[in-house]
Amino acid sequence: MIHELLLALNGCHGDVFVCNKDTGMIEVVDELPFIHPSEVQLLNKICRLGTYYQRLHLFVEKQQTAENGLYIKALANGVDEILNAYRQTLLRVEEEAYSDPHMPLTHVREQLDEYQLVLPRVDHAVHVTQQRKWRGGQILTHIHEQCTSGDPFLKSTFQRLLHVCHKVLYQQSSAWMLHGLLLDHSNEFFIEAISSSESSLPGDGESPIRDGVVEASASPLSCYRLRSLMLPSYLPVRVAEKILFVGEAAQIFNFTNMKTMNASEKGHEQLLLTRQDELKLASLLADLQQFPVFNGQQFEAAVDLIRTCVAERLWKLVVEDSNLIGQLCTVKDFFLLGRGELFQTFVEMVQALLSEPVAATTEHGVCVYVRACVWFSVWGF
Repeated sequence: MIHELLLALNGCHGDVFVCNKDTGMIEVVDELPFIHPSEVQLLNKICRLGTYYQRLHLFVEKQQTAENGLYIKALANGVDEILNAYRQTLLRVEEEAYSDPHMPLTHVREQLDEYQLVLPRVDHAVHVTQQRKWRGGQILTHIHEQCTSGDPFLKSTFQRLLHVCHKVLYQQSSAWMLHGLLLDHSNEFFIEAISSSESSLPGDGESPIRDGVVEASASPLSCYRLRSLMLPSYLPVRVAEKILFVGEAAQIFNFTNMKTMNASEKGHEQLLLTRQDELKLASLLADLQQFPVFNGQQFEAAVDLIRTCVAERLWKLVVEDSNLIGQLCTVKDFFLLGRGELFQTFVEMVQALLSEPVAATTEHGVCVYVRACVWFSVWGF
């Protein structure tokens, strides 16, 4: 009977163990002559694991062929790892049963005792995720909440699930920060692209959160923003804003390089990060991905390091190479009356032109006087 029990634990019910149509649980057939009544309750408690295994195995097989998001597929991969460990335990028990034909049921129960708590909790977490149609950060938040259990084996199991799901988060964050690529075909990442018509400055007193979206970049030229519903609860908004800033900077460089990729300027594209820095930072994120438990401080430190490299690069290009200070001084001199003699000279030169009726050549004449005014103020003749 041990072998029939092991088959039931593997989700394969037959003549001895059947699926109860009312409860959906795998149970022992009532009133079998070769099973003592005292063993029925013990067998039913053991073989209920077969029901949870069957449900979880069906979930894993469904996600392998379904066109769903990356996070739900990662969750299915994590569940499959747990089921593989469970199957290895069944295999070990079967080998022991062959070597000891008189192995008691209590030994089987003792070998599978850890899964009596784990499989029901994992099945419940998967059921809630599917029922509420959670995606992205919602799945991460839900699995992270299950990691607070006081049972060591249950806690390590959900940490393993979270570790597998975090691989998707690391890959999306790395592609966004280092290359400006938004790899999010299922709208699960906490950064989303928006149209130019949606990007506007919030008015005074307006909340930066609208329809579940955190308005992180208020610039009218912004094309990306945070999606608060997909932001994991344990990831601070300040970290997400830093990730958004770095990715937007990479996007600007990508857009600039695309415009300059012609025959005359080929090979002169600007790089946000050097190849050496890019490999170093990518290696840093890859190392963090290998840790079995997510460390928020280390992740934020890595994001800060990337942000510092990007900010220094932007400072050099914008402030130093492009002479931002000189450009601002020019704006101050010509448009903010920093040099009032320019406008005094202009008024004196254009007075005769403005005293006549407006004609088709008036605008051209004003432009000529402006250039003459600037020339006179700079060279004195």
